[in-house]
Amino acid sequence: MIRKEYPIIEFDDTKLSKTKPESNLHSTDPIPATCVISFFGDAVKQYVETNNATRCGKLVLESFELPIYKIRTAHGEVALLHALGSGPYVAGELEKLIAMGAKRFLVCGGCGVLKENSICGELYLPVVAVRDEGTSYHYVAPSREISMDVQVVQIIQAFLDERKIPYSVVKTWTTDAIYRETETVIALRRSEGCDVVEMECASLLAVSQYKGIRLGQLLYAGDDLSKETWETREWKKNISVRYQLLELCIDLSEFF
Repeated sequence: MIRKEYPIIEFDDTKLSKTKPESNLHSTDPIPATCVISFFGDAVKQYVETNNATRCGKLVLESFELPIYKIRTAHGEVALLHALGSGPYVAGELEKLIAMGAKRFLVCGGCGVLKENSICGELYLPVVAVRDEGTSYHYVAPSREISMDVQVVQIIQAFLDERKIPYSVVKTWTTDAIYRETETVIALRRSEGCDVVEMECASLLAVSQYKGIRLGQLLYAGDDLSKETWETREWKKNISVRYQLLELCIDLSEFF
């Protein structure tokens, strides 16, 4: 391995790692092959309570324990997890879920909006992510962007089009630093085509490529960063949109 000027680009392409998710599991029973991950704790709680979900495992992190639920749908069993956000957390969670038997993932989350005239709650399909985080660089060789698998994009689009659900295909900016979204960086990201910003997409796509598993993601428009003053739009209180997006991903899982 060659020492570079910046450690983040010292990519090691070996598959061998001393730390292994298989050695750090707290549940031994396999989970369903299809898994829906949501960053909306309120929506997951509501879904679990109203759809007779059963607990089938757990992920134990240093400060948290995340229950894994099993739900029965018309097309089979699906695992459901309320995950912790940000690239490092979600990468570790994916690693463990894959070690427990999951092979297909649908992830739903929210995002900040960089483009003007967005409406809180709009649906986005992020097909490309600018890699302004650190986690993806430990899974995939350095590059400015990373893309969602073309077949996955086609499956999601066909599903949304069939249901006549409005959505926008977007490029996203994945960042580690939620409070360093400065006007200068926002302008740069907008100039390269980014419509939204979030903290997980690039990391999720990198892990999925490295592991050879299928992963798709949907986002909804949250806070607005397109104006001179940041507008939170109280997007985390948009409970109905969050629940509907979770339901949508569970329905979409049939085609994964």
